[in-house]
Amino acid sequence: MKTKLAVFDFDGTLTSRDSMLEFTRFYSGNARFFLGMLYLMPMLLRYKAGWFPNWRAKERFLTHFFGNEPLPRFEAACKRFGLEKIPGLLRPAAVQCLEGHRAAGDQIVIVSSSAENWLGYWCREQQIPLIGTRLQVHDGLITGKLDSPNCYGEEKARRLREAFQLGDFVEIIAYGDSKGDFALFELATRHYYKPFRE
Repeated sequence: MKTKLAVFDFDGTLTSRDSMLEFTRFYSGNARFFLGMLYLMPMLLRYKAGWFPNWRAKERFLTHFFGNEPLPRFEAACKRFGLEKIPGLLRPAAVQCLEGHRAAGDQIVIVSSSAENWLGYWCREQQIPLIGTRLQVHDGLITGKLDSPNCYGEEKARRLREAFQLGDFVEIIAYGDSKGDFALFELATRHYYKPFRE
């Protein structure tokens, strides 16, 4: 019998805050984080004004905070963040919805523009497949560059089609909170925009 596919965006949908910002502050400490954000503010304002594509702004951000960081140190912090911090970022209504799909036997997947590194440990603990952005590693160091197209917009839809035979599901239900999720909505038989806001 065909099952349903429940597709969840992560940042802002399952969580109340952006995981990239929260992980960066966790990794860097408050002082370095806020100084870095001040330094990056002109670039971030140009991005908000539409002068920078999403992927380029992300690479600038990642390179500033994580460029040349050793992979073992980075991954150890990702694990701590995923297991210790992510649970506190989750929206209770979102968790209830996710668990409802699990109890019904639906296939669940998270499709996020955030890096698989810091989302992956929580997803594996929850036994939920993750489709996310991959970070480039060279000679054991995080470079700050992306090793895959930024998993945003049309790339989310492409990666979902690559991972699943969508015709195998009787229904596809998508949950998202931004224009980056609209391409997923187009694949869905039913979608919900900002569904878990209190």
